[in-house]
Amino acid sequence: VQAATYYNLSLIPSVATTATYTLGTAAAQTIRTDGTLLLANQGAGTLTATAAANNPVLDVRGDLTIGDGTVYTKGTGMTTFRAGTVQTITDNTAVPKQDLGNVTVANNGGNTTVNQGSSVTVSSLTINASQVFSANGANTLTLTNSLGMTVNGTFTPSTGTVIYRGATNYSIAPITYYNLQATTTGGGISHYFTGNTTVLNDLTAGNGTNTSFVDINTNDAALNVDGNVLISASTTLVASDSALFTVGGNWTNNGTFSHSGGTLTFDTASTRSLSGTLDGSSGFNTVVFNGLAWNINAPLLLAGDMTLTNGTIQGSSNVTVNGGDVTGDGAMNFTGGTFLVDGTG
Repeated sequence: VQAATYYNLSLIPSVATTATYTLGTAAAQTIRTDGTLLLANQGAGTLTATAAANNPVLDVRGDLTIGDGTVYTKGTGMTTFRAGTVQTITDNTAVPKQDLGNVTVANNGGNTTVNQGSSVTVSSLTINASQVFSANGANTLTLTNSLGMTVNGTFTPSTGTVIYRGATNYSIAPITYYNLQATTTGGGISHYFTGNTTVLNDLTAGNGTNTSFVDINTNDAALNVDGNVLISASTTLVASDSALFTVGGNWTNNGTFSHSGGTLTFDTASTRSLSGTLDGSSGFNTVVFNGLAWNINAPLLLAGDMTLTNGTIQGSSNVTVNGGDVTGDGAMNFTGGTFLVDGTG
């Protein structure tokens, strides 16, 4: 495919034909589309489009659609969406989708809003000042390398999911997410929260297979999760020793939780549960309960104190508070186990 400015550019093989299109003919070229960029199969045909040979810059000023069964190989050149108005990315291939490489949302005389028309995978995403990238519903955005996401404009989470999934250490952008997953494709990877972050629904740490660390402590990021927290097997979630950490949903620990000496606040308007490993090396330091009710479904250990500001903790498991203080106007309703307040108080 020659480096040129196109209006609509459609790469579609003939029926029952296998075709490979190489983007660009030499290094450092730019391919620009002012209308629709369509990569699609036709009938039993198979399309492969590759940017890896010449690594062109892709200047996309209209919608991008990738048809089912298409194979796209990313290059190192930037793909920039700069319509100066609204444009849409739709990838109809199977999960995990086609990796579009490093993507930027940029101005072009007017501000650009990029909407996901489906779930999308990119190596990294940069949203320039005053520009918008929207999940546009319950779509998934997957980021596959350490550059992650840089938001100088606006990320609109809608009801979508952002997955950080790479083979090297990376940073989690300090923005508002709906669902957030910090996973990995290799072992020993660390994911660092870099600033104050809000998760409007659920936070998942790890994939249950690869060893990984989700680190809130290094940058002392305040983290507010309105929904559930799941720590997967083989994953360690490291809390901040000083910043706020609040959870509004269920807490499930199938891996390891390191409290770092900090405080964890559970706040909810409905009945929630604490499950999995809640003691030993995965116990808590200081815990505040402020809401309706929590079922304690496993032995619970606090190295620090417990504050029952409002609501009820209940269950039949052992609870140990080594800090020595249990305070507040909340209630307890245990039908079994031992509630032990230890320490100097």
